[in-house]
Amino acid sequence: MFSDYIYKELAADTLKPSEIEKAARLKTRAGFSNELIDFCEKRLINTMNCRFCAVKTDIVYGAEAGIIDVGFGEFYSLSLYENLYGCKKAFIFAVTIGLEVDRLLARLYISSPSEHFITDALASAYAEAACNSANEILAKGCNLKRRFSPGYGDFPLELQPHILKSVNAEKYLNITLSKALMMTPKKSITAIAGIDLSEGEKSSDI
Repeated sequence: MFSDYIYKELAADTLKPSEIEKAARLKTRAGFSNELIDFCEKRLINTMNCRFCAVKTDIVYGAEAGIIDVGFGEFYSLSLYENLYGCKKAFIFAVTIGLEVDRLLARLYISSPSEHFITDALASAYAEAACNSANEILAKGCNLKRRFSPGYGDFPLELQPHILKSVNAEKYLNITLSKALMMTPKKSITAIAGIDLSEGEKSSDI
């Protein structure tokens, strides 16, 4: 059911976090910066190790609305079902900005609460930017619907282990999962994006 496995590294200095996203995380106005924010951002960029894995999967819709199978057995999620409806295939993917960011945050938590807050906020914004970059790379080969992550809507967070396993995230991205379903590295994102073939699938150049 899974095919077209993809692994790519993402250059940290090419990621472009949304200014609105950064402002929301930093609790400032969009575009605001100062010497400390600039310093924390440069250090973060030099610390990040951004990568993603993806796999293409078939989608099987159940007899009832909300029942869906994306490669690891049937489950119920009406919100994901509606998001993917009409697609025959999807990409499952996982993105991380690396374990060294966790280690940097752990050090700053002890040494500098202000730098910890700023760096943690920026790391979250960069993780979203990395996910957007992965999404754009995947979309070069096809028309993708909006990505959907476990825990959003009624998409069960309990499926996180299956998603990580399907893309071999532990081997290639060093992503592990706690009993509480929290990912390490913490600044990691998983998602499913439906491949919309309404206009015909493009030839992939990934």
